[in-house]
Amino acid sequence: KSCTTPTSSNTSSNNTNDDDDDEQYETLKSLKTILKSTGATISPQVHKKVHYLICTQSAIDNLTQRIRQAIKRNVDIVSVDWVKKCMQDNKRVDVTSYLWNEVAREIMVEKEREKKKKSGSSDGNDADDGGYDSDIPQDDN
Repeated sequence: KSCTTPTSSNTSSNNTNDDDDDEQYETLKSLKTILKSTGATISPQVHKKVHYLICTQSAIDNLTQRIRQAIKRNVDIVSVDWVKKCMQDNKRVDVTSYLWNEVAREIMVEKEREKKKKSGSSDGNDADDGGYDSDIPQDDN
């Protein structure tokens, strides 16, 4: 039941429903309250005991550190809409249609391609390069 939520200050969602209580899912504090009320354990970090990373589309688009960690550790990345649906149905619904792992991986690969095109090679200054090495040969002096 362990999960983690992004702490980005931009928690608004592009996908809004007509439900008046959608706002309760748009702030980190209120989402944590909802999750804790269902018995979930909230973790500030992505680690081996985390089952789901619950996040917004914005976190996916920006490839936050937690998104990259979830990809690396094979943690399921889940839309906050899943939490909404579970609460609406008053039960834990199947998470499959709310998974964003593939979308996150595709964005990560595309951003890495763009990064390589811009730089032409890795300068070694970026500590978080997604685990990709430059394929451009280096001079040996």
